Formats: sequence, structure tokens, C-alpha cells
Amino acid sequence: AIIGLGALGHLAVQFAKCMGFKVVAIDNRQEPLELVQKLKYSPDLTIDLSKTDIENAIKQINSLHPPTKYNYSGADATLVLTEPISAFKYALAITKKHGTMMVVGAPREPIPIEVSNLIRRDITVKGSLLASIESARRMVKFVVQHGIKSEIKTYSLEEVPNKMLEDFHSPNMKGKLVVNISS
Repeated sequence: AIIGLGALGHLAVQFAKCMGFKVVAIDNRQEPLELVQKLKYSPDLTIDLSKTDIENAIKQINSLHPPTKYNYSGADATLVLTEPISAFKYALAITKKHGTMMVVGAPREPIPIEVSNLIRRDITVKGSLLASIESARRMVKFVVQHGIKSEIKTYSLEEVPNKMLEDFHSPNMKGKLVVNISS
């Protein structure tokens, strides 16, 4: 499951689909949810975080794969690409037993992780910031090979302090915001 469908999230959906994973795209904003549904490599399921409680989200996620021997419920892995603490709580709750939660979004406050999630549910929590040069090269080749597209909105230098920040904080913001320095 990918939580946060902004600049990185809409790309993560495409990467995961191209790698053969069942993909659940989760956000609380309508614009990004609609964007990922229109992608060439769209998710198998979208969940509106603002309208779907944890129990129903897990039921929807479980519908994507056959029951396992032990009937563990939820996503095998969750990737959190946003900052609100509520997204991290949601991610932990929908990650199945023995699953992994990957943290890329950087909230201002500490992420609350109950020890019981780590011990009783055996959930692994990992973080990531940068890729190695070799990983970046492989990603670029992968993007070209699969025709992965990035939704971008460009701004002139004059628009950076006001318009770009306004759009960045808008609930309708989708994709990546880019400054065009050639104008």
C-alpha cells in the first residue's frame, strides 16, 4: 500500500505496478486519487483515507489476494510518503503481521509506534532518504523502459515565493512542482 500520492507517491504507484505488485493507493485528497487512476500503470485499488476506516480498508486490501494459510490481514508492505502523523498510524494498522512499513515522509513530530506492533505483529519499520548513484541509474533505465510518467507543474522564478507555495499547500495539489530557471 502506498500512502501519500503526491510527487513521490504517484511515481511509486507506477514503479510498483511495473514490478508486478498488487498496488493499493491511499490518500485523503480527491485530486491525487483521480490522478493515479488515470495513469498507464494505475493501482489495483484506491482508498480515500478520509472516508474509509481501518477495518474497511483491510477488507478491501484482503480482496486483492487469496487468503493465506494463516489468514493474516492487510498489506504485505506499506510505503508512507506523506507527513501527517495520522498517515503513519493508518499505515501501521493496515500492515499485516510480519509485514514492513517503509518511512519516507518526514513529519515534524515523532512517529508513534507501539511496541506491540513490533513484537506481537512482527512488523519491520524501515526508513529511506536517498538512493545510491547505481540505484539512481537503474531507476532512470526502469523509467525509460516502462514509460513511467511524472505529473509536473512548472513555475517561473517569479512565481516561487507565492504561487508555488500556495499550490504546494493546496489540497488539490498533485504531482511534482518544478521551477523553470531558464525563463
